[in-house]
This record gives sequence, structure tokens and C-alpha cells, in this order.
Amino acid sequence: MLHKKSYLFSRGLGTLSSSIFTLTIIWWFQTETDSSSMVGAMNALFSLASSLAIVYGPFIDRHPLKNVSIGSLAVQTFMFFLLAITINNTKYSLSFILVFSTIAAICDEFFIPADRAIIKSTVKSKKELGLINSQISLVDQSINFLGVALAGVLLNFMKVLNVMVLITIISFIGIIILLFAIKNIANSKRKENRKTKYLEEILYGYKFIKKDNFLKNYFISSSLYSFVTPSLIVFLPYLAQKMGSSFYYTVFYICFFVGFIFGALFSGRIVPSINTVGIYWSLSFIPLFLLLFFYTNGILTAILIFLFGLTSSIQNISSETLIQVRTKDEFLGRVMTTFKTISSIGGPIGSLLAGFFLDNGWVWVLIIFSALLVITGGGLIIRSSKLIN
Repeated sequence: MLHKKSYLFSRGLGTLSSSIFTLTIIWWFQTETDSSSMVGAMNALFSLASSLAIVYGPFIDRHPLKNVSIGSLAVQTFMFFLLAITINNTKYSLSFILVFSTIAAICDEFFIPADRAIIKSTVKSKKELGLINSQISLVDQSINFLGVALAGVLLNFMKVLNVMVLITIISFIGIIILLFAIKNIANSKRKENRKTKYLEEILYGYKFIKKDNFLKNYFISSSLYSFVTPSLIVFLPYLAQKMGSSFYYTVFYICFFVGFIFGALFSGRIVPSINTVGIYWSLSFIPLFLLLFFYTNGILTAILIFLFGLTSSIQNISSETLIQVRTKDEFLGRVMTTFKTISSIGGPIGSLLAGFFLDNGWVWVLIIFSALLVITGGGLIIRSSKLIN
């Protein structure tokens, strides 16, 4: 049995530590190097690590889920601690900070699929699964809201060293509470086919996806979207720096998270469907395209980012629930890591392209490129709905 309140509280602490960490490390690179290309290169490395998630799938499916979940968070917390030491010591190069930051990011690729499989084992219906996914997303984005706001304050009044120490403490407390929350959930031995080579198992997730029309089209759409997210990650600190303060960076992220929170609240009231995913995926094209005309206006940019977060939240939560429902338990780890890989595969190129475009003043190219990828992906999802129906 899942201790739901303790679980959501532990998720909140874990999300808070990750949120502060992400904003802190990106802003640190932006201010230390004063180069969007460098921030793009850093995010490219993060994306490359995420794109290898498919390799982790068989490991997750072979091992007890609770062990994978707790173990990944423990390693991540240790990486936060090492970063605090490394950033404070000027004799260390940027390469050490990149390595530790990347390992911390990789830990999420083990935790999230294992966590989702644990959650699926505790519910009995698609509606209940959709509800708990929306609650998890609501907690994540609410805390992300707090984390971004808090990070902005902390970075103005504290050294990065102190911020990293705080992140480490928060993450450790979250692990302790998570241990209590899932202690009564059976940690059964996962099935393992020792006759099958590990490398062959890596492709099982993709083979399963190809057999389902929705999953197959969502796979293609996710590959297109994988270029968009890293572009926005590089774009936001660029805008903030042009406007003269990390305050704008914080505001933009908060607007996105507020939009995501409203989307999560709405998602909890609907039964997930392929049409829902396709429609809201396509609608997210509108605010993204309008940035082309209003990105120099801070207020309008914030509003458009809010709307993009709202539509993205609804399609993200609905699609995640559909993936869990349509996937057999024994393949869930591999299917989710396969999707993680494809949703990150464009990250390195997208990040480097975004940095190149922005350093050359080609903001309009970046926005049009991202908007076209989004609307194409939405069209594929709507098409898959018609084929299935």
C-alpha cells in the first residue's frame, strides 16, 4: 500500500531540489561563460545523457523497482554534494562540473520509469491512474514554481556553494520520506530472461511501441519535439540576460510552471484520450509561434509562456497515462526509457543550434523552427486517433 501523502511530500522535496539545481547550474554557466553556445553545449550534454535512457530500460525491468528508485536518488544526492565541493574550488575545471551535473541528470532517467511502474502497480483503473498522474504533475509543477522563485532569491543573496549544500540537504530528506511512503509496497523480484542478451532487450521497448498505432505515432512526434525543449531552455536565459536580470529568467519559468499547474488541475478532471493529446499538442503551437512577434515584450512573453505551459501540461499528462495503460507491466521500464531516449535525441543538436542561432541574432529562425516541429507532431497524433477510431 502506498502512503500517498508521504509519497507526494517526498516527490515535492525531490522536485524542489532538482528545480533549484537546474536553474542554479544553468544560470551559473550563463554568467560564468557569458555564452549561449556554452549553455547550449552544456544542455546538449544533458540531452545526450537522457537520450541514452533506452540503455537503462532492461536494467530497470530486471531489478526490484524500489531498489532502482531509492538507489538512483541516493546517487543523485551524492552528485549534488560533489558539485558543492567542486564549484567552490577554483582549481577544478568546468569539465568536472559538467560530469557531476550530467550524472545527477542521468539519475532521473532511472528514477522516473521505476517510479511510474510502482505507481501503476498501486492503482486499478485508467481514470484512477490519470488522477494520480495529474496529482503528481500538480505537485511537481507547484514545487517547480516554488523552486524557480526560491532559486532566483537564493542566487541573489547566497553563494552557489551554499545553494548546492541546501539542495543536497533537501534531496536527502526527500529520500528518507520516500522510504517510508513505499515501505509497504511489495518489492517483488522482477522477471529476467537470462537467455536474452542485454543488448537485445534494449530494443524490446521499441518493438512493443511499433505494434501500437498510437505509441508509434507518439514516438515520431516525440522525436520532433525533442528539438524544441532544449531550444527553449537555451532561449530563456538568453532573453533574461538581454533584459538585464535573472529576475526575468525566474519570471519566465514561473509563468511556464503556473500554466503547467493549471493544466494538471484540468487533466485530473478528464479521461485521457488520444484526441486530447493531439488537440492540446497542436494548440501549443499558437503561443510558441506568437513569440516571433512579442519576444521583446516581457509581459506578453510571460503570458505566451504561460499558455504554452498550460497546453503542454494537458497533453503531457494524458499521453503519460495512455503510455502506462497501453503497455504491459513487464515492458513498461523499457517502453518508458525508449520514449525518454527519443524525446531527448534531438537535445544535443537542438541545444547547439539554439546557441548558434542566438549568438548570431537569428531569434526568428529559432522560433519558426520550433513552432513547425510542434504543429507537425500534433498533426501526427490527431492522425493516429482517426486511424484507431
